[in-house]
Amino acid sequence: MSGSLLMILAVTCFAVTHASVKFLQIIPFYEIVFFRAIISLVMSVFMLRSLKVSLWGNNKKVLLLRGLFGSGALILYFYTLQVLPLATAVTIQYLSPMLTILISQWLLKEAASSLQWVFFVLAFIGVVLIQDFEGGGHWIPLIAGLAAALGSAFAYNFVRMLKETEHELVVVFYFPLVTLPLIAPVVIWKWVTPAGWEWLILLVIGVFTQLAQVFMTKSLQKEPAAKVSLYNYLGVIYAIIIGWWVFGEALSLQSSLGIVLIVLSLILSSLTRWKRVS
Repeated sequence: MSGSLLMILAVTCFAVTHASVKFLQIIPFYEIVFFRAIISLVMSVFMLRSLKVSLWGNNKKVLLLRGLFGSGALILYFYTLQVLPLATAVTIQYLSPMLTILISQWLLKEAASSLQWVFFVLAFIGVVLIQDFEGGGHWIPLIAGLAAALGSAFAYNFVRMLKETEHELVVVFYFPLVTLPLIAPVVIWKWVTPAGWEWLILLVIGVFTQLAQVFMTKSLQKEPAAKVSLYNYLGVIYAIIIGWWVFGEALSLQSSLGIVLIVLSLILSSLTRWKRVS
């Protein structure tokens, strides 16, 4: 399976997770992250043991950095999902592909061609058109969202750095391994007991995020970050559709134009070749 298709599957699973987090307005965002980490940890350990692969990996420093940046990004992102409209939160998060490319030129010596940068600009314009960034009283969530996107970009690049030394499930395993000790004290201090269907939604969040992490990790280990990261923009399209259909968010002409630009940039980018900086 190609890296591009794997990233599309990852984004689809993430879309289910995003909508599920939005549903759980009563459960604090940090507690959702806690349950997601527990489920991911159990699934990762079970899968690694089944494959007889060591849990701890080889490049522990980069694995821990991937876990740290990924955990921080997830915590901040779940916060924005609860306090901002779905389309706004997801749109801000999907600035991460642009940041991934900028960081990959520094960490991995990877870059897109001049023509592909034109496609990135088109995609970015599409993102801006989809959602009107009116700060208003939302400066703190907006800043948190930008920080989450930056953290995700670093995490994506660390995944790429681990492609030669680590099994993808080991990379995924370090995510909850780092997250749990970070978030557990807050969860214990301000515990809110889920009720009824909330338990099921928490399970869905954990399982689908785990699947998304596996697909994303495999994708980033197969192909350059600059290429597959652009497919993250599909998540914005999912957010617009889910926001309109499930949460009653209107789809304006401006948003429609943004979607067209994003899809166009994806198609054109897939037809070009990627180069590596020497």
